[in-house]
Amino acid sequence: WMQRAVSSSMCDLDVLQRPSPPHFHAVYAGEEALILIGSGEVYEGHLSRRAVRLVQEWEELHRPELHANWELARQQQPLPTIPPLT
Repeated sequence: WMQRAVSSSMCDLDVLQRPSPPHFHAVYAGEEALILIGSGEVYEGHLSRRAVRLVQEWEELHRPELHANWELARQQQPLPTIPPLT
């Protein structure tokens, strides 16, 4: 079960509910990675270094919202959109 947290021209970030640490999916230029909420580390998959830096910057700026969305997703509730980097 997946809910979209944010979508931008840079990447699509989705919060998933599954038995794993809190994370979101980052998709960029045909590559995909799971990013841990709280550290911004790549948990699984691959993104270019540039994309990882941008996603980590975004994760750090929106960490409280990502944690809140993770909890909402676990409860199968609608997720507020988190704005992209500007």
